[in-house]
Amino acid sequence: MHRKSAGARLERSQLQGRVARVRAKKAVGSAIRGVLKAQGIKLGKVSGGGVCQTVRAVVTERVGALEETQECVVHECARRPAARFDGHGG
Repeated sequence: MHRKSAGARLERSQLQGRVARVRAKKAVGSAIRGVLKAQGIKLGKVSGGGVCQTVRAVVTERVGALEETQECVVHECARRPAARFDGHGG
């Protein structure tokens, strides 16, 4: 029976962790877009780290009555800093 080296196992774990983070980022982004779409707001293309700032700007600009929704979205962005979702290790 073959067993991978400790280094190979560690590298595999790191890659699996990154895949999980990327999936989580996409899921959160989709959820945020869904909430905004229900209010008639389309976010459009947004680069990796600029999601939270774009959401804040769009919601503040277009829909002042959505303060509660905005706070939920901003809170979620604060819980998951962009640095954790930038697609680079860590």
